[in-house]
Amino acid sequence: MRPKKLIINAFGPYAGKEELDFSLLKENNIFVICGPTGAGKTTIFDAISFALFGEASGKSRSIDSLKSDHAAKSEVSYVTLEFLVRDKEYKITRYPTQKVEKVKKNGTVQVVEKKHTVELYLPEEKVITKTTEAKEEIEKILGLNAEQFKQIVMLPQGEFRKLLEAESKDKESIFRNIFGTEKFLKFQDKLKEKQLVLKRKIEADKQKREAYITKIDFADNEALKNLIKVENKDILEIIKLLHQLLDEDKIKEESLKKIIDSSNKEIFKIKEDEVKAKEINEKFNLKDKVSNELNLMEENKKEIEDKEVILEQGRKALNLLHLEKSILEAKKEIEASKVDINNTEKEVSSLLEKLKECTVNYERCKEEDNNKNTLIEERSKLKEKKEKYNVYKEKEKLVTNLVVEVEKHNNLKNSTKAQFDKVSDEIDNLRNKIIEISKKEVERVQLIKSIDDKKRSKEYLLEVYKAIKKYFELKEKHTVMYDKYISVEKTYISAKNQYEQSEILFRKGMAGILALNLNEGEPCPVCGSVNHPNKASIKGEVPSEEKLEQLKKISEEEKSVHDDVLNKLTVINNEIKNQLDSIENDKLEKIKDINGIDINDIQYNEENLKILNDNIIVIGKSLAKEIDALNEKIKEIDKVIEGKNNDENFLKTLMENQQLLDKKYNEELLKYQNIQTELEKEKALLLEIKEILPKDIESENQLDNEIKIIENKIVKVEKDLKDALDLLTNIQKSVAEKKEALLQNNRSLEKWTDIYNNKNNEFNLALSKNGFESYEKYSESKINEEEINILDKTIQSYYQKLRSKNDQLQILSGELEGKTIINVDEIHNKLKDKEKELNEYNIENKKLYSRISNNKDTLKYIEKITDKIKDDENNYNVIGELSELANGNNVERITFERYVLAAYFD
Repeated sequence: MRPKKLIINAFGPYAGKEELDFSLLKENNIFVICGPTGAGKTTIFDAISFALFGEASGKSRSIDSLKSDHAAKSEVSYVTLEFLVRDKEYKITRYPTQKVEKVKKNGTVQVVEKKHTVELYLPEEKVITKTTEAKEEIEKILGLNAEQFKQIVMLPQGEFRKLLEAESKDKESIFRNIFGTEKFLKFQDKLKEKQLVLKRKIEADKQKREAYITKIDFADNEALKNLIKVENKDILEIIKLLHQLLDEDKIKEESLKKIIDSSNKEIFKIKEDEVKAKEINEKFNLKDKVSNELNLMEENKKEIEDKEVILEQGRKALNLLHLEKSILEAKKEIEASKVDINNTEKEVSSLLEKLKECTVNYERCKEEDNNKNTLIEERSKLKEKKEKYNVYKEKEKLVTNLVVEVEKHNNLKNSTKAQFDKVSDEIDNLRNKIIEISKKEVERVQLIKSIDDKKRSKEYLLEVYKAIKKYFELKEKHTVMYDKYISVEKTYISAKNQYEQSEILFRKGMAGILALNLNEGEPCPVCGSVNHPNKASIKGEVPSEEKLEQLKKISEEEKSVHDDVLNKLTVINNEIKNQLDSIENDKLEKIKDINGIDINDIQYNEENLKILNDNIIVIGKSLAKEIDALNEKIKEIDKVIEGKNNDENFLKTLMENQQLLDKKYNEELLKYQNIQTELEKEKALLLEIKEILPKDIESENQLDNEIKIIENKIVKVEKDLKDALDLLTNIQKSVAEKKEALLQNNRSLEKWTDIYNNKNNEFNLALSKNGFESYEKYSESKINEEEINILDKTIQSYYQKLRSKNDQLQILSGELEGKTIINVDEIHNKLKDKEKELNEYNIENKKLYSRISNNKDTLKYIEKITDKIKDDENNYNVIGELSELANGNNVERITFERYVLAAYFD
């Protein structure tokens, strides 16, 4: 950091404004600020420290006593510092806590207490005004906190000795921030972490190996069993013996496999014998069965022969069936022709009678048709009357419709006006509602702001509460550590005193030991004198050199414990101080304006802090209730305003409807007026038409009925003539057709009579030829084709089965010639004995295979883990040595980071 300009106003001994322009020094890095005692030299350092960190350079000056006692009471005290860090320019102005007098217009003087405030201007034109944020930003820019800044950058009078006497850990922390050696500390930590990871990995792998060793199946190998059970296992010997056991088991397995293969072959041979024996016995049983079946078939042979006769007669009858059908068909056709001839003759006679009647009716209709013109003239006159009447009725209908239209558009006009008025009222109401909702929205924004303020206050209160709670936790930790320190200090002083007293005794005792061997006239090895009037004597018990070294070592160990506890106690003291400073200068600043919190005259002792924390809890709960109440109000407002968009959209729709209704009203009014004018005109025309209309017309229906009666008469005359002609023509045609049909029926009768006679002669000749004595015998022999097929299949099946059984009996007799029935049970019992023996061999083999498989896998894992442990132990030896060296576990007790820091000072 390089200061550029310092401006002091009403600060310390300076009553007015003072400006120190360090830029005038240009590149001169060393300069002296001198003056007599009380001239204000230290105030310059106080001003720089206050500007940056909000506190003076010495602990004897608090920020509320920095305003000059010589300045006017209306003068505002402040410090402005412009400085450069890494070629970036910063400016900070800070106001201490102070009281300033203000003269009112009425002449009275008012004392205003101004709180501690700050303005930090960053290079990127950003301004920070919160004290906590400004302090954090300055620490970030400089890389130092206030305490470190005062110890290193700016050492006030009498405080340089404090840096020199500071604890090693504190110095190390300061220098680490200055020289940026944290990466070397991280390197040390990474080495230590890697060392620990490797150590844990090796231990975990050894545990895994132990687990695998317990899985070894050592069978009856006592040597391997004993090696496994001992605590410190000889891994290489276990691996060696396990290899030997596996080799022995594999030899046993091969031998056992040969025995099992031999047993399997014997069992296979016995099974073959058993199968063959069963086959022979089954063939003897089958031979007996076939013989019995043949005997039974011989007994049924007569029945089959009878069926053969029935089948032969049935087939002959089936061959004559088509002739019988032809005869029956011809007979049927003869009967039908006779019936047709009889019916046709009757129809011809009836048609001739009808023909006479139709001729008479046709002549009558022709005469009526000649009188049709009179009816046509009468119909024309009636239609002319109807046309005149229709013109009148159309005008009358038009007038009626116009009356309806006038009424309709008058109603539409009135209803549209009513709708327009209703919509206008709704628009006014909706506009008023939207205005009220807008007011609610403004109220909602204010409520949200109020909630945010209260939440922020609640967060600040929680922050202070936690800070005070941490302060008391540190105090409890300090009490425990202080008690420990008192105990350790007593132990250390006792060990130190014991060592110092023993050292004095040892030195005195050494002089006495030398004097024992000193003779008169010989030079003293200490002073060189040959006269020895007063030789040193040994008084009391003299401790040995080993004992003295042991006491020295105990004293040094106790000192190390003592110093460690003292360091921890100092750290806790600093933490307590920093925590209290943080509460005073930072945390309480945030809650000073919260209602119910009064921190202006608070004394920062434990009792007041406890009271403050209790007060914070009460106020925090109160704020929570207030926030809940405000949230409830917001919910109520949300219910009111949630439909605003819909209301606005609806208002827009209503206004559009209003315009449409206004337009529709004007349109309906115009239509009403136009139709009213047209109605008056058509009424006048209707009266004119009524005057010239014939008086005898009662209605259009009357005219229509009269016209219809005449038209019906004309249609009837025309229809009667046409129907009479059509009927006469049809009957004449039917008479001709029936006479032709009668001729055809007679020809058909002659034809079918000839066919019947020929087929009947042919059928009788066929009956005789096929051995049927009469038609009755033929009828008895008739069976259908399906029954013939069933009989044929039954007979064929019988003879085929008979041949098959004879062939089967012949084959079985040949196969069983010279053989007898065998005892299968005896063979089966022999097989069971052999299978039982094989099962025992298999069980033994399975156990052996399981042991080999288990031991083989286990050996593989043990060897693999052992190799892995060996590699990790080699790595651990290298990493461990580096870690111990880098972390200060060496002769010089110097860490890698301290070594680097020493290089900076060199």
